[in-house]
Amino acid sequence: MRAPTKNDLKTWVAEGWLAPEQSAQIERRLGGTSAGDAEGAKGFNFLTLGYYFGALLIIGGLAWFLGDQWEWLGPAGILGVSTAYAALFFSVGYFLRFRFGYPIAGGILFTCAVWMVPLMTYATERWMGFWPLQDPGRYHGYYVWINGSWIVMEWATILVGFLVLRWVRFTFVTFPIAFALWFFSMDLAGIVMRRMITDEVRSWCSVLVGAGMLIVAFALDRRYSEDFSFWIYLYGVLAFWGGLSTLPSHGELGKLVYFAINLGLGLLGLYVQRSTFLVFSTMGVLYYLSHLAAKVFKDSALFPFAVAFVGLAVILGAVYLQRHRGAIDAALDRFRPERLRLGA
Repeated sequence: MRAPTKNDLKTWVAEGWLAPEQSAQIERRLGGTSAGDAEGAKGFNFLTLGYYFGALLIIGGLAWFLGDQWEWLGPAGILGVSTAYAALFFSVGYFLRFRFGYPIAGGILFTCAVWMVPLMTYATERWMGFWPLQDPGRYHGYYVWINGSWIVMEWATILVGFLVLRWVRFTFVTFPIAFALWFFSMDLAGIVMRRMITDEVRSWCSVLVGAGMLIVAFALDRRYSEDFSFWIYLYGVLAFWGGLSTLPSHGELGKLVYFAINLGLGLLGLYVQRSTFLVFSTMGVLYYLSHLAAKVFKDSALFPFAVAFVGLAVILGAVYLQRHRGAIDAALDRFRPERLRLGA
């Protein structure tokens, strides 16, 4: 059982379970700093900067760079060392989060433990000589080369990540999950098309997996009050837009459809309140406009003026919509997840 936090006490007072004086007494008995409050105010500060910088060093050192350096240990040795590190991160994270009142530090170490799963899975597969396709080579290639044989490592990471997330409910745990899903979007083609893997097949796999990730992220937004969907949205948009942008255009109609999808992506970002969508949407729209300028209207002196006129119309349209923002937000809030409702 963990000690109650100040937020717990406030909630219990608000719900009528505790009187304010009882809450103050409990807080004094806990020494003024209850579990979960030891880290102080949430947000971007030196403490959280140190936490995430330390996590980056752990992830980079043990999960990315040292995989190749450990090859001399052999598969069993790599599995033993990586499992020991995962157990260390998990146990220290458990005590920091649930015993000593450092939920962010503990959650970050749980995330580092999940980051060890690809290396643990790689060592297991190499030890057993099992690969979905051919031997993919050294572990370093997991972060460099697209290969269907990495798919077991990705799904092991996703499954373990969701199990940890279900227990810990720490948003950063979704980072390795989303990262593995993004890699899966690229490696899926190797499983679907075991021999003839074309660029178009790879692109379609990326589009479909990216769309699925966006659906999962939206479902997480609807279910939880915490922001579990940030990383999945980010990598989902990256997979979807990347695949979409590398698909063959099939003529001007195809490019027009690409333009329309990018506009829709921007509107979807407005709906789910994610600026990431707007970044990729803008790049897609600019790509289409550059195509029009360079190919379709390359001999038209009026084209730049037309584009500028459209830009002015967009700005004026935004001003008009701003005047009716309250009604628009109220309409959208009827369908948004509760956490994202602007009128709440």
